[in-house]
Amino acid sequence: MTEPLVSVFLPAYNQVNYVDEAIRSAVEQDYGNLEVLCGDDGSTDGTVERIQEWAARYPGRVVPVLGPHVGMTGNCNRIFGRIRGKYVIGHAGDDVFLPGKIRKQVEWLEADERRVMCGHAAEAFDAITGKALYLTTETRRLHKGFGAQRYIDDFGLFPDISVAMRRSAYPPYGYDERAGVVSVFKLNIDILAGGGEYGYVDGVLARYRVHPDSVSVRSRSDPDMHRQFLEGFLTSLALTEANYPHLLASCRKARARLLFAEGRWHQNRGDAAAARRYFAAAARTNPAMVPKAGAGIALTFLA
Repeated sequence: MTEPLVSVFLPAYNQVNYVDEAIRSAVEQDYGNLEVLCGDDGSTDGTVERIQEWAARYPGRVVPVLGPHVGMTGNCNRIFGRIRGKYVIGHAGDDVFLPGKIRKQVEWLEADERRVMCGHAAEAFDAITGKALYLTTETRRLHKGFGAQRYIDDFGLFPDISVAMRRSAYPPYGYDERAGVVSVFKLNIDILAGGGEYGYVDGVLARYRVHPDSVSVRSRSDPDMHRQFLEGFLTSLALTEANYPHLLASCRKARARLLFAEGRWHQNRGDAAAARRYFAAAARTNPAMVPKAGAGIALTFLA
């Protein structure tokens, strides 16, 4: 039987120290019918030259998708326009695939045409020392099911580095620019909203690099990046409510959780007034949140 074409979706930006390992881990998978779409977002540190070297070494298997700096979502949509595969497997310029990943996920997806998203466990490791930090399953269980409700309820299902998807389930516009830095969150809702099946394969099949320059790490301490994440999630939930009425209840619960977490973030930074506003907004959004939000407000007066 002919193997279905798989497109590895690998965005990169100024990751010269990591991109060789990322590309190698995809190129050397035991899967023949493969294209690794390396989309560079106008890097200035030598990342482009590394990608071109890999493309020269593996013509057709490594496909450079190069252009000026357009930001994270713009870069992803530039890559999206070049996808040819039946399946799309997400990657990143600073992460690592482990052997057998692609074949196992393709086999799972091929078993049933209703299957649109497949994940697996991943290992987080320190960028400087290479030391393993934790398994993603220690903080988030893997699940099987249908549709987008659980994805919204849990703000995700699988580590991003683990996700493989059926190309035909993608929205025609790709990544929604309105969602900003969390456009992958909105994309995955769009993919699952039609009721497709999600699940996982066993094993730790990728490594996730933890370093201070990643946007997820920066969002915890950098106020501007934190604001972009909050606005992106709120926008994504509003768009989901407008486009998928059957997901309205999940979006409202998720918004309340998001607002409560924002209250905690401001509380931990010593901004009691902002914390109270967000705790109160969480309670208004979801009445079930009133006791928890009330306790949060009370604690701001005791600090």
